[in-house]
Amino acid sequence: MTTTKHTPGPWKVASCCLIDQSPSGEWFHKPIVSMADDFANAPCICDVDPKAYRKTQREAMKPDPVALANARLIAAAPDLLAACRELVAFSFAAEESRGDYASALREFCRLKRNIRAAIAEAEGRP
Repeated sequence: MTTTKHTPGPWKVASCCLIDQSPSGEWFHKPIVSMADDFANAPCICDVDPKAYRKTQREAMKPDPVALANARLIAAAPDLLAACRELVAFSFAAEESRGDYASALREFCRLKRNIRAAIAEAEGRP
C-alpha cells in the first residue's frame, strides 16, 4: 500500500469562515476546511471559492450552499479514502477466505457502516 502524502484526517468544515471583498467590490463567504472546528488553532487544509458573490458584507455572512457542500465533500475525503481502502482490502481477503462466510459477512457489515458514515459526512448529514 502506498504511503499517504496528504495531511492526515480527520478534517472538518470550520465553524468560522473567510469573509472578504473581491477587487470588483463584491463580498464573498469562503468556507474553511481544517483539522479542527476552529481553524485558528489548527492547520488550514483549504478554503473553498464561492459560486455566489454578495453585494454587501452583511449578505456575505450567509454561506454559499454550493461552496459549503464542496467544503463538506473535501472534509470527508480522508474518511472516504480510508473506507475505499478497507473495502479493497476486504475484497481480497474475502476471495481468499474460502468458506468463512459468517466472518466475512460481519466484516462486510462493519465496512458498510463506515462507508455510510463517510458518505453522510460528505453530504452534510448526521
